[in-house]
Amino acid sequence: MATSNTSPSGKRSTPAKRSKSSSTRNDMVFYLPPIIPALLMDVDDAPSNQLPFAATYKPLRVEFPKWLFSDPSEEDPETLTLYMEVLYDLASARTAMRVPVASKTWTAPIAENDLFVEVPTRYLRDGRYKYHYEVTLFNGDLTPSKELIINIDTTPPSLGQTPLFSFNPAVVRNTLTDAYFQNNDQQLIGALPPPRAEDIPPGFEGETLPYIGAAVGDVVMWYWSQDPAGNELVGRRELKTVDLGKPLEVSFPADFIRQSGNGMHFPRYEVQDRAGTALQRSMSVALNFEGTPVAARTPPSIKEASGNAFSSELKPVDASNGATVLIPASAVIEGAKTRVYWGAPGTAFAYETDTPVSPGSREYTIPKAFIAPHMNKVVEVYYHVQVEGEKPSQIHRTAVQWITGLPRTQSDQIQDGLLVLDTLSGGPATFTIGTWSHIATSQYISAWIEGVERGNVENAVILPIATEMEVPSEDTTITLGSLDKASLEKLAPLYQFRIHVRVSFDDKESWRVFPFVDATLVDSER
Repeated sequence: MATSNTSPSGKRSTPAKRSKSSSTRNDMVFYLPPIIPALLMDVDDAPSNQLPFAATYKPLRVEFPKWLFSDPSEEDPETLTLYMEVLYDLASARTAMRVPVASKTWTAPIAENDLFVEVPTRYLRDGRYKYHYEVTLFNGDLTPSKELIINIDTTPPSLGQTPLFSFNPAVVRNTLTDAYFQNNDQQLIGALPPPRAEDIPPGFEGETLPYIGAAVGDVVMWYWSQDPAGNELVGRRELKTVDLGKPLEVSFPADFIRQSGNGMHFPRYEVQDRAGTALQRSMSVALNFEGTPVAARTPPSIKEASGNAFSSELKPVDASNGATVLIPASAVIEGAKTRVYWGAPGTAFAYETDTPVSPGSREYTIPKAFIAPHMNKVVEVYYHVQVEGEKPSQIHRTAVQWITGLPRTQSDQIQDGLLVLDTLSGGPATFTIGTWSHIATSQYISAWIEGVERGNVENAVILPIATEMEVPSEDTTITLGSLDKASLEKLAPLYQFRIHVRVSFDDKESWRVFPFVDATLVDSER
């Protein structure tokens, strides 16, 4: 990496051209890794940097932080080349193959929105890959970046040759009765069939797998319908580490079965892996219910969600001012109130109300503060007409998606991607972040800088900015914290650092990663 020169005026001039061979490993600066916006948010115990399956159908956009001392021209262009190293290619079982996959050359000052290349789809195959890039500056200096390892999964899981629920205990003559529920904790337990020994892939012999390809982050959904292909959702479960290495079982509550009425029903399940490959569907089992049905009223619906009578998906962007629960006209009884429930009463972030949006209306508002904690989860919604003898309605289950359009951290002390230590003589560097959809003071935010150590760039440095701080306001820019000059001096000059932010919407049970910000530390502009 070239060092800055000083002109008589005190301003930084461009570095002199030198031969590429003059750079040695000991004095080389490494840029930050490439950035792939399409990558999924990391989850605990699952492979990091997972590329969604949908992103493999089009050229993959790879972005780069702005580098220092850039001054391309027609005479002295600058070039970036992106390299891919095959750590493991599932299609061919190849390893350790390094190839250039994209390149771009600039002959004029580089615009921020032009710092990207696109990787052709032929390189986006099943496997584990290492990406890094190299920049040749206008003066001939060549600087490599640190590496980014990504995982690509285009193969859906396999449910086996006969994917059918089995039940524990077994259902005699395929008929459920009141006695069955009374003897089995008011539920029907369905077990996914484990793979046959001959279907287990090499290296997994002797292990118990829920199904072939089961992994942390997979989602299992199960249904109880009057049609073999029905989609009356009973439950949704995202697999954790504890779910692997043993048979997988799910529960059909007796109340759900009773409210569906007597007669033949068809339980089945679906599996969707974390990458989003083709949805895998089981076959349906025919079960008859001959018991005491619950004459429950039809379920409510969510005005802003899309789906069917029993299940739906809710995008928070469509409920920026809250969600609207709509009860059916048949549930309106003159003189009686109706109480609407969002989540099971007594559970975290549940909400209930008996006040419609206006007198006589069938619509009830769920405040936005009770939507965000249920993101990436399924929330049960139902109502109860408040008259003697009435039972709660059937349940509508809505899967709340993640919010999008998240803000980035900002600092007045970072200008054009540079943080200059000499400018901090008057005070520390302060870091702020704007508001986001469904922000609430019940949420928590953490922020920190990740860089390398001054004097020993082999060591990582973490500088906390905010640690599990309560969100102080919902409608103004949030001050995350400050770092003084002495703290920032721990970072190596001329090396890039990264500002990380994450937010918990559910009382620290889980965390959503926000977009990071890259900058370069310099001691002085002179």
